Amino acid sequence: IRRVSVTGTVNANDYAGGLVGYSEGIIEESASRANVNVALNYAGGLIGYLKSISASEQPQLTDSYAQGSVRGEDYLGGLIGNIESGNVERTYAIGSVVAMGAFEPVNIGGLVGASTGQVIDSYYDTQTTGQATSAGGEGKTTLEMQTQTTYNNWDFDFVWEFVPVEPAYPTLIWEGPLLSPAEEPKFFTPAVRLILIIHLVVLIALVLLLIFIVRQQKRHQQKIEMLMRRPATPPSELPSLKGPSSR
Repeated sequence: IRRVSVTGTVNANDYAGGLVGYSEGIIEESASRANVNVALNYAGGLIGYLKSISASEQPQLTDSYAQGSVRGEDYLGGLIGNIESGNVERTYAIGSVVAMGAFEPVNIGGLVGASTGQVIDSYYDTQTTGQATSAGGEGKTTLEMQTQTTYNNWDFDFVWEFVPVEPAYPTLIWEGPLLSPAEEPKFFTPAVRLILIIHLVVLIALVLLLIFIVRQQKRHQQKIEMLMRRPATPPSELPSLKGPSSR
Protein backbone atom coordinates (compact mmCIF):
# COMPACT_ATOMS: atom_id res chain seq x y z
CA ILE A 1 0.00 0.00 0.00
CA ARG A 2 1.45 3.35 -0.98
CA ARG A 3 0.17 6.89 -0.71
CA VAL A 4 -3.26 6.22 0.75
CA SER A 5 -5.06 8.61 3.10
CA VAL A 6 -8.32 7.79 4.91
CA THR A 7 -10.83 9.48 7.21
CA GLY A 8 -14.02 8.41 8.94
CA THR A 9 -14.83 5.88 11.66
CA VAL A 10 -13.99 2.17 11.95
CA ASN A 11 -16.09 -0.05 14.24
CA ALA A 12 -15.17 -3.70 14.66
CA ASN A 13 -14.98 -6.58 17.09
CA ASP A 14 -11.16 -6.80 16.97
CA TYR A 15 -8.17 -6.47 14.58
CA ALA A 16 -9.01 -3.03 13.29
CA GLY A 17 -7.02 -0.06 12.09
CA GLY A 18 -7.80 3.24 10.43
CA LEU A 19 -6.14 1.92 7.27
CA VAL A 20 -5.64 -1.83 7.75
CA GLY A 21 -6.82 -4.27 10.39
CA TYR A 22 -4.18 -6.96 9.79
CA SER A 23 -1.11 -6.48 7.63
CA GLU A 24 1.71 -8.67 6.41
CA GLY A 25 2.56 -6.34 3.55
CA ILE A 26 4.46 -3.11 3.02
CA ILE A 27 2.86 0.27 3.68
CA GLU A 28 4.53 3.52 2.65
CA GLU A 29 3.61 7.22 2.82
CA SER A 30 0.09 6.64 4.12
CA ALA A 31 -2.10 8.37 6.67
CA SER A 32 -5.26 7.88 8.68
CA ARG A 33 -7.48 10.42 10.41
CA ALA A 34 -10.11 7.76 11.13
CA ASN A 35 -11.34 6.97 14.63
CA VAL A 36 -11.06 3.27 15.48
CA ASN A 37 -13.34 1.47 17.95
CA VAL A 38 -13.13 -2.24 18.78
CA ALA A 39 -15.07 -4.29 21.28
CA LEU A 40 -12.04 -6.43 22.15
CA ASN A 41 -8.35 -6.23 21.17
CA TYR A 42 -5.82 -5.19 18.53
CA ALA A 43 -6.68 -1.70 17.43
CA GLY A 44 -4.42 0.99 16.04
CA GLY A 45 -4.90 4.40 14.51
CA LEU A 46 -3.32 3.08 11.30
CA ILE A 47 -2.89 -0.72 11.69
CA GLY A 48 -4.46 -3.13 14.14
CA TYR A 49 -1.89 -5.95 13.85
CA LEU A 50 1.39 -5.81 11.91
CA LYS A 51 3.21 -9.08 11.24
CA SER A 52 6.63 -9.56 9.66
CA ILE A 53 6.56 -10.98 6.12
CA SER A 54 10.06 -12.49 6.31
CA ALA A 55 13.24 -12.65 8.32
CA SER A 56 14.66 -9.71 6.36
CA GLU A 57 15.16 -6.32 8.00
CA GLN A 58 13.17 -4.51 5.35
CA PRO A 59 10.82 -2.03 7.05
CA GLN A 60 7.16 -2.79 6.60
CA LEU A 61 5.79 0.58 7.60
CA THR A 62 7.54 3.82 6.66
CA ASP A 63 6.73 7.52 6.47
CA SER A 64 3.17 7.23 7.75
CA TYR A 65 1.03 8.65 10.54
CA ALA A 66 -2.28 8.42 12.39
CA GLN A 67 -4.31 11.26 13.91
CA GLY A 68 -7.53 9.46 14.88
CA SER A 69 -8.59 8.15 18.29
CA VAL A 70 -8.39 4.49 19.34
CA ARG A 71 -10.80 2.67 21.71
CA GLY A 72 -10.82 -0.95 22.84
CA GLU A 73 -9.89 -3.38 25.61
CA ASP A 74 -6.23 -4.30 25.08
CA TYR A 75 -3.41 -4.18 22.51
CA LEU A 76 -4.16 -0.59 21.66
CA GLY A 77 -1.81 1.89 20.03
CA GLY A 78 -2.12 5.34 18.51
CA LEU A 79 -0.48 3.93 15.37
CA ILE A 80 -0.36 0.13 15.74
CA GLY A 81 -2.04 -2.20 18.21
CA ASN A 82 0.56 -4.97 18.01
CA ILE A 83 3.78 -5.51 16.05
CA GLU A 84 4.95 -9.08 15.52
CA SER A 85 8.58 -8.85 14.37
CA GLY A 86 7.86 -6.08 11.87
CA ASN A 87 10.00 -2.98 11.39
CA VAL A 88 8.61 0.56 11.50
CA GLU A 89 10.42 3.75 10.53
CA ARG A 90 9.51 7.47 10.49
CA THR A 91 5.96 7.42 11.84
CA TYR A 92 3.92 9.30 14.43
CA ALA A 93 0.55 9.29 16.20
CA ILE A 94 -1.41 11.98 18.04
CA GLY A 95 -4.92 10.52 18.55
CA SER A 96 -6.20 9.68 22.01
CA VAL A 97 -5.81 6.04 23.07
CA VAL A 98 -8.32 4.83 25.66
CA ALA A 99 -8.99 1.36 27.12
CA MET A 100 -12.73 0.79 27.50
CA GLY A 101 -12.68 -2.73 29.04
CA ALA A 102 -13.55 -3.78 32.56
CA PHE A 103 -9.96 -4.90 33.25
CA GLU A 104 -6.77 -2.88 33.38
CA PRO A 105 -5.09 -3.09 29.96
CA VAL A 106 -1.61 -4.58 29.77
CA ASN A 107 -0.63 -3.61 26.24
CA ILE A 108 -1.49 0.01 25.49
CA GLY A 109 0.72 2.79 24.20
CA GLY A 110 0.75 6.18 22.59
CA LEU A 111 2.30 4.76 19.39
CA VAL A 112 2.36 0.96 19.77
CA GLY A 113 0.46 -1.27 22.18
CA ALA A 114 2.80 -4.26 22.10
CA SER A 115 5.83 -5.11 19.96
CA THR A 116 8.51 -7.68 19.22
CA GLY A 117 9.78 -5.63 16.29
CA GLN A 118 11.81 -2.47 15.76
CA VAL A 119 10.41 1.05 15.81
CA ILE A 120 12.88 3.66 14.58
CA ASP A 121 12.62 7.47 14.38
CA SER A 122 8.97 7.40 15.37
CA TYR A 123 7.06 9.57 17.84
CA TYR A 124 3.79 10.09 19.66
CA ASP A 125 2.24 13.04 21.45
CA THR A 126 2.03 12.19 25.16
CA GLN A 127 -0.50 14.95 25.77
CA THR A 128 -3.01 14.27 23.00
CA THR A 129 -2.75 10.47 23.13
CA GLY A 130 -3.10 10.47 26.91
CA GLN A 131 -0.34 7.87 27.10
CA ALA A 132 3.01 8.33 28.82
CA THR A 133 4.47 5.05 27.54
CA SER A 134 4.57 2.96 24.38
CA ALA A 135 6.00 -0.37 23.21
CA GLY A 136 7.87 1.59 20.54
CA GLY A 137 8.66 5.15 19.60
CA GLU A 138 9.47 8.23 21.62
CA GLY A 139 6.97 10.27 23.57
CA LYS A 140 7.04 14.03 23.00
CA THR A 141 5.02 17.01 24.17
CA THR A 142 2.64 18.74 21.79
CA LEU A 143 5.08 21.61 21.39
CA GLU A 144 7.89 19.20 20.51
CA MET A 145 5.67 17.30 18.08
CA GLN A 146 4.92 20.57 16.32
CA THR A 147 8.62 21.37 15.91
CA GLN A 148 10.37 20.09 12.80
CA THR A 149 13.72 19.45 14.50
CA THR A 150 12.07 16.75 16.64
CA TYR A 151 11.89 14.40 13.68
CA ASN A 152 15.30 12.80 13.20
CA ASN A 153 16.20 11.43 9.76
CA TRP A 154 12.92 12.54 8.21
CA ASP A 155 12.96 13.82 4.63
CA PHE A 156 11.33 17.25 4.67
CA ASP A 157 12.42 17.94 1.10
CA PHE A 158 10.59 15.22 -0.81
CA VAL A 159 8.38 13.24 1.62
CA TRP A 160 7.25 15.33 4.59
CA GLU A 161 6.22 18.94 5.15
CA PHE A 162 4.93 21.24 7.88
CA VAL A 163 1.92 23.40 7.00
CA PRO A 164 0.55 26.29 9.09
CA VAL A 165 -2.78 24.60 9.73
CA GLU A 166 -4.08 23.37 13.07
CA PRO A 167 -3.18 20.79 14.17
CA ALA A 168 0.33 21.74 13.00
CA TYR A 169 1.88 18.30 12.70
CA PRO A 170 3.86 16.90 9.75
CA THR A 171 1.90 15.83 6.69
CA LEU A 172 2.95 14.02 3.53
CA ILE A 173 3.82 16.22 0.57
CA TRP A 174 1.77 14.15 -1.86
CA GLU A 175 -1.39 14.93 0.16
CA GLY A 176 -1.18 18.55 -0.88
CA PRO A 177 -2.40 21.47 1.27
CA LEU A 178 -4.79 20.42 4.02
CA LEU A 179 -7.38 22.93 5.20
CA SER A 180 -8.62 23.19 8.74
CA PRO A 181 -12.44 23.05 9.20
CA ALA A 182 -12.52 26.84 9.69
CA GLU A 183 -10.66 27.36 6.42
CA GLU A 184 -12.62 24.92 4.27
CA PRO A 185 -14.32 26.76 1.40
CA LYS A 186 -18.03 27.36 1.91
CA PHE A 187 -19.52 26.88 -1.53
CA PHE A 188 -23.18 27.28 -0.55
CA THR A 189 -23.21 30.39 1.60
CA PRO A 190 -26.48 32.41 1.77
CA ALA A 191 -25.14 34.89 -0.79
CA VAL A 192 -24.25 32.10 -3.21
CA ARG A 193 -27.65 30.46 -2.73
CA LEU A 194 -29.38 33.79 -3.46
CA ILE A 195 -27.38 34.24 -6.65
CA LEU A 196 -28.22 30.70 -7.74
CA ILE A 197 -31.94 31.30 -7.10
CA ILE A 198 -31.87 34.54 -9.10
CA HIS A 199 -30.14 32.81 -12.00
CA LEU A 200 -32.70 30.00 -11.86
CA VAL A 201 -35.63 32.45 -11.92
CA VAL A 202 -34.12 34.32 -14.88
CA LEU A 203 -33.55 31.06 -16.71
CA ILE A 204 -37.16 29.95 -16.17
CA ALA A 205 -38.42 33.36 -17.38
CA LEU A 206 -36.31 33.12 -20.53
CA VAL A 207 -37.60 29.62 -21.24
CA LEU A 208 -41.21 30.75 -20.82
CA LEU A 209 -40.58 33.75 -23.09
CA LEU A 210 -39.06 31.49 -25.72
CA ILE A 211 -42.07 29.17 -25.55
CA PHE A 212 -44.43 32.16 -25.96
CA ILE A 213 -42.50 33.48 -28.99
CA VAL A 214 -42.49 30.07 -30.66
CA ARG A 215 -46.25 29.68 -30.17
CA GLN A 216 -46.94 33.16 -31.55
CA GLN A 217 -44.82 32.41 -34.60
CA LYS A 218 -46.74 29.17 -35.16
CA ARG A 219 -50.07 30.98 -34.93
CA HIS A 220 -48.91 33.67 -37.34
CA GLN A 221 -47.69 31.01 -39.78
CA GLN A 222 -51.02 29.19 -39.56
CA LYS A 223 -52.93 32.39 -40.41
CA ILE A 224 -50.74 32.99 -43.46
CA GLU A 225 -51.28 29.41 -44.64
CA MET A 226 -55.07 29.73 -44.23
CA LEU A 227 -55.11 32.92 -46.27
CA MET A 228 -53.07 31.30 -49.03
CA ARG A 229 -55.43 28.32 -49.18
CA ARG A 230 -58.55 30.48 -49.81
CA PRO A 231 -59.71 30.37 -53.50
CA ALA A 232 -59.47 33.61 -55.47
CA THR A 233 -62.80 35.46 -56.05
CA PRO A 234 -63.84 35.33 -59.78
CA PRO A 235 -64.10 38.74 -61.54
CA SER A 236 -67.79 38.22 -62.29
CA GLU A 237 -68.53 38.00 -58.60
CA LEU A 238 -66.66 41.13 -57.74
CA PRO A 239 -68.94 44.07 -56.83
CA SER A 240 -69.53 46.56 -59.61
CA LEU A 241 -67.95 49.89 -59.15
CA LYS A 242 -70.14 52.18 -61.27
CA GLY A 243 -70.44 55.87 -60.85
CA PRO A 244 -73.74 57.76 -60.77
CA SER A 245 -75.70 57.62 -64.05
CA SER A 246 -75.91 60.83 -66.05
CA ARG A 247 -79.06 62.10 -67.46
